[in-house]
Amino acid sequence: MKLNGFFRMLLVMVALSMAAACGSAPSGGPDATNNPSSSDTTTTTDSAPNQTVGEPQRGGIVTVGLFQEPTTTNSYFTTKSVDGYVSNLVFEPLVQVNTESQYEPSLAVEVPTLQNGGVSEDGKTITYKLAQDVIWSDGEPFTSADVKFTYDVIMNDANPVVSRGIYQDIGAIETPDPYTVIVKWENFYAPYLRAFSGGILPAHVFGGNTDISKSDFDRNPVGTGPFVVKEWIAADHITFVPNPNYREAGKPYVDQIIFKIVPNPDVATEQLKAGQLDVVMNLRADQVATIEQANDPSLVVMTSKAASVERVTFNLAQPGDPADPSVPHPVLSDIKVRQALELATPRRDIVEKLIGPGKADLTGSTIPIGWAADPSITMVEYDIDQAKQILDEASWIDTDGDGIREKDGQKLQFSITSTSEKLRSLIMQLLAERWQEIGVQLDVKNVDSSVLFGSWGENGLLTRGNFEAAVFASSYSIDPQTHIFSRYHSLSIATPENGGQGTNYSRLNDPDLDQLIDVAGSTPDQDERIGLYRQINQQINAQHSNIWLYARIGMDAHRDRVQGLVPHPWASATFNTEDWYVVE
Repeated sequence: MKLNGFFRMLLVMVALSMAAACGSAPSGGPDATNNPSSSDTTTTTDSAPNQTVGEPQRGGIVTVGLFQEPTTTNSYFTTKSVDGYVSNLVFEPLVQVNTESQYEPSLAVEVPTLQNGGVSEDGKTITYKLAQDVIWSDGEPFTSADVKFTYDVIMNDANPVVSRGIYQDIGAIETPDPYTVIVKWENFYAPYLRAFSGGILPAHVFGGNTDISKSDFDRNPVGTGPFVVKEWIAADHITFVPNPNYREAGKPYVDQIIFKIVPNPDVATEQLKAGQLDVVMNLRADQVATIEQANDPSLVVMTSKAASVERVTFNLAQPGDPADPSVPHPVLSDIKVRQALELATPRRDIVEKLIGPGKADLTGSTIPIGWAADPSITMVEYDIDQAKQILDEASWIDTDGDGIREKDGQKLQFSITSTSEKLRSLIMQLLAERWQEIGVQLDVKNVDSSVLFGSWGENGLLTRGNFEAAVFASSYSIDPQTHIFSRYHSLSIATPENGGQGTNYSRLNDPDLDQLIDVAGSTPDQDERIGLYRQINQQINAQHSNIWLYARIGMDAHRDRVQGLVPHPWASATFNTEDWYVVE
């Protein structure tokens, strides 16, 4: 290990200014995880911050519209963005990333570094000093035992954890006293500060039993965050009230935050305009246009850089429930077909005509912005003639004159699935029209987001591989390693054998890519990691397992009676609900 390189890595990760230098920006489930941000060298946001009016006031109710109902507050059990919106109110991590793309303490009193003794010279031992004045919402003290318990919950196979990913590289967690946690990694892991980013769980609630799969804790959580759940009425609303034991004196300011479940994004927009909602998040471009056209000065649209990419993901395996990764898809396993489909995808039309100028960016990469982005990667331009030529050369020919190519008796047809959102429906219809021009028959399917993004136990189409192609967004964090591993490493293919863990929905299995990803996660030198991620970007693109439709822009809206909301390149608008207040 080169200590100078390690020093540079630590300085970058702790002082981390990684932001969006290439245009404006989870979100469909995964990550959508997925997820629904990114980085480059400095972080900026495109919207004017909410103009606060005087000092924060106490009291009042804020109503937030959600297009789908959350299923859990436990971030380790989900990839849905909507679950993260409510989880933010209850649970807190050890360290977190602020709006300036820097790590800062949360439940820890400082960010571990080489300089303060929190990181060993080999980078494999990380020591967290915990805050000593934190109380759980039920009145019990927060201690190091809770951090160890959280790790044990994640690693217990009985729990429906979406991905154990990085935690499998942790050799041991020691708790020498109530306020010290020592995490010992078996191998150096570059984004070590991402551990426990889903928040810490309370050991005392479960009496030390780490199998929490049958508990109702998901909907009746005990946390250290600013709010607690008062009421959860299925398919209607979730009411949060202040945590009386919250560690920041005098916060939160508001009396209640009510998450109201609305039928769809368009209804949410109309209710926001009518004053029935105060906050609506993760807006589409057409919704923003509707809000802007209302010409109502009390409506504030807030935009920010977001490391979130809308894509078409191809399932390279034969669909099934679950899919067997060893059985190739009869059409989409052909890389020439995938290459032709990418060439026949009119991304400029999608961004410029369907979405509108300034509300999305063209991109040629799963990491379009950030220190790990490769500026030399350009988008594949629309070229119908070249797409036809590739299919001709690959012996996909329309032999019977019905307009659909075939090869060895297999028709060039498959289905594409997404949520019933208007924009995604329009995109799939456009793809069906353009791909038909090259001899492809595309069957368009719309399903509820809970069906598409459901967990393994919920028979989610993506995680079980019961789809052919899908349109959704995927986001990544300030360090892209966990995203890259989960999306593209072969170990992240969900199977019955691994309990349905992982979000490599394309079932991509590329040993060379796996090796690059492994090295990128275990390399301390930041400059070397940049070079590795550029190779990773290029290797992912060479497989054509995804078509990057556009890089999203985070767009939220609220009424100006609610103050304290600020853009964040790495988090949803609910990241700082303790700072929200109402001006009447």
